[in-house]
Amino acid sequence: MLNPISFSLRALAASDIQATHALSQAVGWTHRLADWDLLQRIGRGHVAADDRGSVRGIAMWWPQGRNFATLGMVIVAPELQRSGIGRRLMAKVLEDIGPRRIQLVATREGQALYDSLGFDVTGGITQRSGILDAGAEPAVIGTAVRSFEAGDLAAIHALDFGASGVDRSDMLAGLLPVSEGFVADRNGLLTGYALCRDFGRGRVVGPIVADDEDTSLALLSTAMVKTGGFLRADVPSDAARLIDWLERAGLRQGGAAQVMQRGPAAPIADGPRIFGLASQALG
Repeated sequence: MLNPISFSLRALAASDIQATHALSQAVGWTHRLADWDLLQRIGRGHVAADDRGSVRGIAMWWPQGRNFATLGMVIVAPELQRSGIGRRLMAKVLEDIGPRRIQLVATREGQALYDSLGFDVTGGITQRSGILDAGAEPAVIGTAVRSFEAGDLAAIHALDFGASGVDRSDMLAGLLPVSEGFVADRNGLLTGYALCRDFGRGRVVGPIVADDEDTSLALLSTAMVKTGGFLRADVPSDAARLIDWLERAGLRQGGAAQVMQRGPAAPIADGPRIFGLASQALG
């Protein structure tokens, strides 16, 4: 175990990407270098380096408006876990985030640490991944699902703000250029959107935002059937119709996690809802 006094914290730098990628591989995560590049371009963080300058831990956060942030990519080298590195990294990131409300998605291994730092469970996420069955078909509803067009951008931002209650424009600006987009179009009124991009072993569908679960299912299933191959989605554990379709389409549960928040709870409003995460780090 590394002596706590033999490592130091510093701000995450672009030049750390190879080292942080290696850390994620060491704990079995499937992020590619390109995935790390996206996360680092739109986020901030700190690394723990040993006395030789080697990166042994990382924690990141992503501001979403002035009053909210997501926190994630908290990784400590396997041989150094329980050494205090994770807690020190979290303390530093929380200091940076300040009084914002914070959301994270906790693995079973990390939940005790987050509990001790004042985070409360607010929901659950199920990760589904696998090769889509050849016979999978899109769900059909009364609303048409079509490809994203440049003229849809304002409506997508409005839907996203209605669902999240925060300004996620920086996240969307990072995702849109590397994603294939789909929208639910009800006679010219957009009622949902989904993005699909390269990620990990294949492609991920998310975020998914929609007025109701039927619309979210139409978006998710259309995006997956058009894409094919190895796919992933991170959906709320209470989204029964989405989970049923994913199961029947051949995507098995790859893990379950808890959504946790620290700070005043966001007011619950009627309207669109987030039915799929861009990633567990970004929300």
